Amino acid sequence: ASVWEKTGSFSVGHVPVELYKSTSTGLQLILAQVEGPLINANIVVATECLTDDGLPHTLEHLVFLGSEDYPFKGVLDKVAFRNLATGTNAYTDVHHTAYTLTTAGRQGMLALLPVFMDHVIFPTITEAGFITEVYHIDGEGSDAGVVYCEMQAIENESRSVAYLKLRKLLYPGECGYAAETGGLMSEIRTLNVDKIRQYHASYYRPDNICVVVTGKVEAQEVVGALAAVEAKLLAKGHAPSNQPRPWFSRPVPPLADSVDVSVEFPSDEEETGCVMVAWRAAPWRQFKEVTALHVLHTYLTESEVSLLHREFVEGGEAGEPLCSALSCGLIENSETFQFCCFDAVAADKIDEVKPRLIQVLEGLCETGIDMDRMASVLARFEAKHLNALEDNPHDTLSHYLIQTFLFAQAPADAEQKLSTMFQASALCSLSSADWVAMVRSFFLTPPSVCVRATPSASRAAALQKSEQERIEQRTVALGPEKLGELAQKLDEANEQNNTPVPDGMVQQFEVPQVSSITFIPVASAFYPPVEKDGGSKRGPADAELQSTLDSLCPSHPPFYLQVDHVRSDFIEIRVVLNTDPLPPRLKLYLELYLEAAYSLPTVRDGAVVPYEQLVQELQDQTVGYGNSLGVGGGNFVCGAFSQVAIFSMKVRNTQGHYLEAISLLRDVLVNSTFEAERLRVAAKNLLADVSEMKREGEVICQALLRERMYGEGSNHHACNLIRQHRFLSATLEALGEEDGCARVLSELSGLRAILTDPSNLFCQVVADAYKLGDVKSGWLTPNFLRAEAGSAGPRCPADVSYARAFHKECVGSPGAVASVLSMAAIESSFLFAACKGLPGFGHEDTAPMLVAIELLCSIEGPMWREVRGLGLAYSFGMHGDADEGLVYFSLSRSSNVPKAFQAAKKLVGAFASGEEAMESVTVENAIASVVSAVVSREQTVSACGMQSIMSALRASGPGHNSRLVQAVLAVTEADLQRVLSRYLVNVFEPSKANLAITTNGNKVEEVVSGLEGLGWKPDRLDSVDDFVK
Repeated sequence: ASVWEKTGSFSVGHVPVELYKSTSTGLQLILAQVEGPLINANIVVATECLTDDGLPHTLEHLVFLGSEDYPFKGVLDKVAFRNLATGTNAYTDVHHTAYTLTTAGRQGMLALLPVFMDHVIFPTITEAGFITEVYHIDGEGSDAGVVYCEMQAIENESRSVAYLKLRKLLYPGECGYAAETGGLMSEIRTLNVDKIRQYHASYYRPDNICVVVTGKVEAQEVVGALAAVEAKLLAKGHAPSNQPRPWFSRPVPPLADSVDVSVEFPSDEEETGCVMVAWRAAPWRQFKEVTALHVLHTYLTESEVSLLHREFVEGGEAGEPLCSALSCGLIENSETFQFCCFDAVAADKIDEVKPRLIQVLEGLCETGIDMDRMASVLARFEAKHLNALEDNPHDTLSHYLIQTFLFAQAPADAEQKLSTMFQASALCSLSSADWVAMVRSFFLTPPSVCVRATPSASRAAALQKSEQERIEQRTVALGPEKLGELAQKLDEANEQNNTPVPDGMVQQFEVPQVSSITFIPVASAFYPPVEKDGGSKRGPADAELQSTLDSLCPSHPPFYLQVDHVRSDFIEIRVVLNTDPLPPRLKLYLELYLEAAYSLPTVRDGAVVPYEQLVQELQDQTVGYGNSLGVGGGNFVCGAFSQVAIFSMKVRNTQGHYLEAISLLRDVLVNSTFEAERLRVAAKNLLADVSEMKREGEVICQALLRERMYGEGSNHHACNLIRQHRFLSATLEALGEEDGCARVLSELSGLRAILTDPSNLFCQVVADAYKLGDVKSGWLTPNFLRAEAGSAGPRCPADVSYARAFHKECVGSPGAVASVLSMAAIESSFLFAACKGLPGFGHEDTAPMLVAIELLCSIEGPMWREVRGLGLAYSFGMHGDADEGLVYFSLSRSSNVPKAFQAAKKLVGAFASGEEAMESVTVENAIASVVSAVVSREQTVSACGMQSIMSALRASGPGHNSRLVQAVLAVTEADLQRVLSRYLVNVFEPSKANLAITTNGNKVEEVVSGLEGLGWKPDRLDSVDDFVK
């Protein structure tokens, strides 16, 4: 019988952590009792690999294809969906592989864990699985396989080229930290299944595995779930081995001398590259030093007033920026290393970066550390870590707990590691001289590695030519007969892999009761009160909360205010700005406005506050702040609800911090001064970002499609990165001229006046409202808005236009046009297609569409088998977006876009026509998986706050997700048939969908020919700049 001993326990913030080890098998368990509806598990295997053939990564993929007790591809995920999981996943790092699982509620986790463990420890690892999942040559002589496609898409990206070279130089000699554990294409082509089996036997032993669980479940329950796994291990003679742990048996070679090299990466454009400078740092167990280095990196790079940002992004006293973005970080291996990465460096300035960095750091040692700012950095560092326990507790704790399994020499190391990271204020005792000594000993004294990655069009052409020649020569050498044999071998492998999973194997697992899942409670109050407009667009307010807040302050702000009460130690404020009233000319300024907003001078009591002071106050007073176009948007990419701009700020939950946050938002949104030099810096940064993004096939493909579908008035149109490149270039030129500068400043002032009119502004406060007290007074005029601000009266968030209001005519009448763009910077292909979808958020087809898409696209589901399973693409996706009123289909990292698209079309058509039957167990699994996904939207208090403002924007009111769960549970097969026929089949039809593809030049003819065969009219584009007229 198995015996588990408790080896340690401690708390991180309010989260208890317990460590256990089985004396019978050596298996380890770490449990962190995170509050919330979700349970998360990581099955972690410590791995070490000295080669670039991707053994850890390829094994990770093969684990999912079946096990001794469950010998069918796809059974793991079918069982997972049934147990209210959103599927299973995994990732491979240089020192471990982690198999991840998240379920809604504990019942599903306890049922699934032994099934997943059987796959990890006793996988089938078949030749057929290797052929489809890892690598094969198809019947046309091309390379394919899921892993191969994945690595093909990233191997020659600038960051990948530079980072691999950096690690190989940092860890010279025989060292796993220098290996490409994902696999290089040339090495993957030499791999075979026997090597992978041998690797599994060496590393996937129980004493080299730890199960990390975060969520509300008891240790004895998890141990009970693992009992059958341990019994099987013991029956097979798996006692703890005497083999050394990875990373403890082989010393890590030292870095003796500095190295400085240049590498090229393929690119259509030769404007910008990147520079990475790195040093070996402190061993992992030097906890104080490691935490201090994290803090020092924050001091050097966080915010516009940090030293390296000022010198490299702002351009220092000379005003000549060297890059558009930079970062410093510490990679926590057993022997750590730290790096500085400079992105979007002008090609002719790449050689200037490292000498300037050394000069700046030497200057810092001469002048010393600003200890007032360091005190602020330490306080914010600690607050952000504590906030991470609320915002992202599962991933935050798992990250550090996995490290302790890999590198700790004793259980006590776990507590020490987490306490130093979450209690950084202990470093306040360090003096300026101590920090300077650290800069000298970790940056200036030890040897360094510098990698300068430069873009090269000739390198792109050479790669295309050599790859084409290699394929052609191999195809000739193989000949028709051998190619036919390879095609047959692939067909046989697919047939073997796709053996149906017996229904009984899945149905033995009962679907957990949804009633056992508890949502995080949220109470909401609305101002003006709901009764003023009948509440039709907001839903019912919480009477007790509304009454309490009114008793503290009877007056209401002049704009919409929503207060969401949750249990939290922090306050999150969102100011949502309606961009609808902006004329098209002013909409073009949105990207520049958002980029510059938090780093402009402001006016207080008639006096100008320099931008440096404002930025420092933001750093001192807040845990975080930011903005975006839409929910989750980024530069030149709008998020959901794309017609709003969202400014957010998070502070500790005290009345003082709350009022300070409102004051800072007033400084940023109302009282800021548009200064030409600050706008020039922002414009240059954005332009450099465009140069980087123009190399990203997926980003460009989506931009290409949206440019075709959206017209003036839409933020998708205004913020297209090519249109913005032209506009920002012209704006930068105008800022250098007196008349042009005056025009730009005037237009930006006009933009702000419109956005901050009370009728276009909505606010949300997410906090423990009863602990905070008076929520409303800080927003009353003139505390936030100026007294002279005019208004047509407050409006609801749901009054904002949805993206679907700005469709071009081609959305309804596409004309079978497919845009095909050739890009030298990518080696595989990307596709986006879109057709008309749901006309509104409250539509009866909302829940059926979620279930239908899950049924089609689930992990190891029908489309997975037909597209990823055949090695036609690394990933695919389909989603319905009621804001855009569209259904999207996408392919990513595809080896053969026309064939993958045709396979998906055939599959969806077969389900819509009834030719492909919907099995009841498949429908049940899809429903359970969607339930889990909806529940996960509200896994933390911060996520609940975001869902609440999204409910306001969609006019669905409080309780939206709990009602959606009930609607999902009620979905029938007839509902699914309806949405398949009404919407989903159309995304593949030339007469009803718009289509965009980005691909390598070598594949353009193949793509064009394939599309023509499917009834499309390909429109070839030879340059990224061609698709915006």
